[in-house]
Order: sequence, then structure tokens, then C-alpha cells
Amino acid sequence: MTRVLVADANGDWRFLVTAALAGSDLLVVGEAEDAASAIRLAGSLAPDLVLVDPSTLPGATAALPSQLRAGVPRETAIVLASARPRDDVWLGPDELGCAFLPKATPASTFAAVLAAHVVARCERMALPADVARCSFDAEPSSVPAARRFAREVLSSRHCPEAAVEAVLLVLSELVTNAVIHARTEVEVVVVRRPGVVRVEVVDRAREHVRRRDAADDEQGGRGMALIDALTEAWGVEDRPAGKAVWFEVQLGEGEGEGDA
Repeated sequence: MTRVLVADANGDWRFLVTAALAGSDLLVVGEAEDAASAIRLAGSLAPDLVLVDPSTLPGATAALPSQLRAGVPRETAIVLASARPRDDVWLGPDELGCAFLPKATPASTFAAVLAAHVVARCERMALPADVARCSFDAEPSSVPAARRFAREVLSSRHCPEAAVEAVLLVLSELVTNAVIHARTEVEVVVVRRPGVVRVEVVDRAREHVRRRDAADDEQGGRGMALIDALTEAWGVEDRPAGKAVWFEVQLGEGEGEGDA
């Protein structure tokens, strides 16, 4: 169970977060309505995740992320939530590892998005042994190259073919989007954990993936629907120099756990 501290001046939003996480593997273990309480509870509860709005929290200064980081375990994820644009929120030095969550994020995705931030924080602090990564240029040939890379990685990890095919379909969509829209170098990260494969497509553009519903006579615009259909969860995580679009595909009980 992932333990969460929510720090926000708005009691209604704290309630919304608690309700949105109900029934998931994330549990709200504390709430704070000002900066002093947030710092105190972060130190005493040692949560896995601190979700805080520094733009409205009474008593908060630019030092708040540093103060929170100083009092929690190094693997704790700190996610700064705000209704303001990301660039208007002080995220602190990169080494603080703070992530950003727009308050406009649908409540239905809170659990998946926040869980992804916790996983990403742990991986940055101590990468598990079963992680493979490769960078590709911003050109069309990178799409099949990324597919070959992922297939080789997953086949060597004894992943079932159905899961591999799902990963490759989604990966093709995301790398294509990155090549066309981000137009930057793309890094593909494949992480195998018991029962699940997590894939990240990292680029250097700030613009997030936006879902739209394609008309019946359109040939494009169905990528996000494909991702919804083939993955257990997916989301977008801000990085200091861009973003990562991540997704997870289930392997099935006891599958994909052979020796690497």
C-alpha cells in the first residue's frame, strides 16, 4: 500500500483526492492545510508520496520542496499540484525530483498517475536490475528500431507473446507521436517487474499528449483509444527537460518472471 500525504489549503480538493484514491493501492494517511503542518506531517508520517499545492498553501515559500525533501525518505515522491501553469510553479532544483500534476487532471486518473510518480521516483533513486533503455533520433526509422529494441528486451525476459504484441503496438504509437510532434531525441525505457511491463517514451518537449475523439471518416486520431484498450494504465510525467509518456501492460499471474 502506498501511503499519501495531501497538503492543500482547499479542504474540498483534499476530499476529492481522498475519494479518488479510495479502492486503489494508494491510501491517504494525513492531510495538511498549511506549510508548517505539511512539513511536520511529512517528517512524522514518512509517506511514500507527498501531494502538495505550494501556490496556495499558507506559509509556503520557494523553500517548501527542499523542506519537505529534508524530512522524508529519499525514495518519497513529491508531486506539486496546481491550477497554475507548470512554469509558474516553483519546482526546485532537479535533484529534488519534484513532479507536477495539473489540478485539471481528471480525478478518475489520479490513482494511476500518482502511482506512476512513486514508481518513477524509486527508479531514479535506485534503478532495478531489470531495466533497459535506448535512445533514438527524431526520424521515422526510429519507430521500427524502437520496436526491435523492445521485442529483444521482452523476449529475453520470457514475456508472453500477447503482452509483447500489445507493448509493441502502443510503443509504435507513442514513438511516432514523439517523432512527429516533439521532434527531439526519444528515449525508450522498458522496466519489467513481476506481473507487469512498464514502458516510458521520453522526449524533450513540454507539450502533453492530448486525447481527441476521431470522426468516423478520419484515419488518424485514434491513438489514445488504442492505448486505453491495450494497457492497464498510462499517463504523462513531467521531467526536468521534457516529459515521459508511460504505460503498463499486465503479463498475467506468475508470467514474465523468468531469469533475465
